[in-house]
This record gives sequence, structure tokens and C-alpha cells, in this order.
Amino acid sequence: LLSRRQRQMCIRDRNDSAYIRRDSNELILQGLKSRVRVKISDLSTNLFEQLAKQNMIDETSLESREQRFLLRLNELGFLETEEYELESPRSRTARFLSYYSDAPLTLLKQIGAVHLAIVGMGGIGQVVVEHLAAAGVRHFTLIDGDRVERSNVNRQFLVGPDEIGEAKVEAVSKTLVNRYPDLSLNPVASYVRSAEDLVRCVPSRTSMLVCAADCGEGVNPRSIVLEACIEKDIPCAFCAVGVADGEIGPILEKKNDMKSYLSFLQQAEENIVHMPVPKGSICFTNSLVGTALAMEIYRYLCIGSSPIHQHTCFCSFMNFKGLMYKRVGSENDTNSVKTPVKHWLDNV
Repeated sequence: LLSRRQRQMCIRDRNDSAYIRRDSNELILQGLKSRVRVKISDLSTNLFEQLAKQNMIDETSLESREQRFLLRLNELGFLETEEYELESPRSRTARFLSYYSDAPLTLLKQIGAVHLAIVGMGGIGQVVVEHLAAAGVRHFTLIDGDRVERSNVNRQFLVGPDEIGEAKVEAVSKTLVNRYPDLSLNPVASYVRSAEDLVRCVPSRTSMLVCAADCGEGVNPRSIVLEACIEKDIPCAFCAVGVADGEIGPILEKKNDMKSYLSFLQQAEENIVHMPVPKGSICFTNSLVGTALAMEIYRYLCIGSSPIHQHTCFCSFMNFKGLMYKRVGSENDTNSVKTPVKHWLDNV
């Protein structure tokens, strides 16, 4: 449980059945059945030595020792307390976040305050929202005009046969709220045909707009998302999936980068040769791309960077080799849209 990256001090009892751990601005009292995480507003460096000299760490009763320890800290005015079950999902997430921050609970609260808008609730969109909700994001706007079809259930795991004919965003919201009652969901059962449509759907408090939608007839959802994000000045993230390969990224936050990527897409659309696309789709490919995108969005929310920040990873499902391309740059920088800059997933 002790991360080497954290500054910490431990006081252990004789049987190692409990310990007190200090992070940079927190105390954690670990017992047999629960963990109590303590924020410290003003901790003197010799507080541990003072407490070690007192009887509260020599009690035979673990429960009594925990209570006395917390009561004493509270009397000294050092702490605010927050309790949670040792094996709860929240505690596991907080442990993971300790690799990103010396104050993982604070980071978890910040992630919980994020509001993500996701365009497209198909095979990728459902994977993205499911993973990010499990990881602590608590506010979502879900945008899709489709209704659940029988053909969806081979790859879309938040809907089932009982929801056939129901608006997809409503069915997904119902499943998520049953699993995570504290979620705040804003389902928008509407197709997005233009940037103006999307701007009307996206709340002002949105932290990031995620494009997980398929291309429709005469509609490029990436261009629509980019135009909307440029207008609202919010970050955006993209992905796509095919039969043989997937595309993860980029994550963009600056308007100039968004304009550059939009210009690239417009140039590509003029030169692309449209071929018949197989109608088949399966769970494996959707889940791989959706999970990878969700992970990188989460990393970006935690530390403000990601391997797909300003880059796109193209990954082959045939051999799991990938190639990272930079997709943004100055409008006059032609190399920025075609030069490979990094190999990823080689020899996995």
C-alpha cells in the first residue's frame, strides 16, 4: 500500500495490523476493517513523535486506538476526516491515483467535478462512458439520436434486449444510474447535423467534448465537434474503429490545434476515395479502442498530458503494431499532418 513516490512516515503496532501513514498533506490510519483518510491543515513535523510517546498507539484494542487517535487529532484542530470502506471501489481508485498525486482524494474529487459530453453512444461511446464513470467522473452529457436495435447487443454492453426500441441515451443512462446512483446524466436524444446543433446540446459547464460517433451521409462528426469546441473553447478527444485497425486520438485543447486538425480533415475529405464499408462490427475492436481512449482521457484529466495529446495512434488489430502520427501544427506546416513521430505498441 505504500508508494515509493510518496513522502510518508509510518507508525506500526507490534503485529503490523494497523499503521499510520503520512502523505504530503494527508494522514491515513489503516485498520483491519476500514481506512480513515485525514486531511491535515497544519501538521507540525514532530506530531508523530508526540503521538508515539502517548498511549494511543499502545492500546490492545485496535478499535479503541483508532478512535482515540482521531479524537486527539480532532481536539488539536489538525484535521477534517473522510471515511470509506477499505475494499470499496473508491478506495481502489484513490490508491491508483496515488501514482499521479500526493493527494489522491483531492484529485478524485476534482475528477468527480468534471463534466464530459460524449457524441455517439454506440460501441465506442458506451465503453468510454462506462469506464470513466467507474473511474470517478460523475457528470456526463450523452448525445445520440439512435434507438436500441437488436443488432446492437453484440458490442454495446450498456443496453440489452429489454431496451430494444428505446432511445439509446435513455437506456444507457438507466443502466449507469442503476450501477452508480450518484451519477449526474444529461441524455440528449438528438442527431447532430451541424456545429450549431451540437453547441445547443452541450452545457456551458462542459470540461471536454468526446467524439465517438460514426460518419453519416454527408456528415463528418469530427468536423462538427471541432467547430463546436473552437466556438466554446473546450478540449476535445477523438477515436475511430474499423474491421482491421483502430484510431485513438488526438486530444486537443488549443484553438489553433483544432483549426489545424480541421484543415487536415477537410483536405483529406477532398482526396479520399470512398470504398464500400463492411457493415460488420464486433465487441473486441470497439472495446479496445474505447478503453484506450477512456484511459488517455483519464490520464489527461489527472496530469494534463497524454501520449495522444496532439497525436493520433493508429493500431492494427492484426498484429497489434501501432504508429503514432502528429495531426496538429501550424497551418503552413505540411509535415505536421504526415510525419510519423513515434512508434507505439511495437512487438507487443
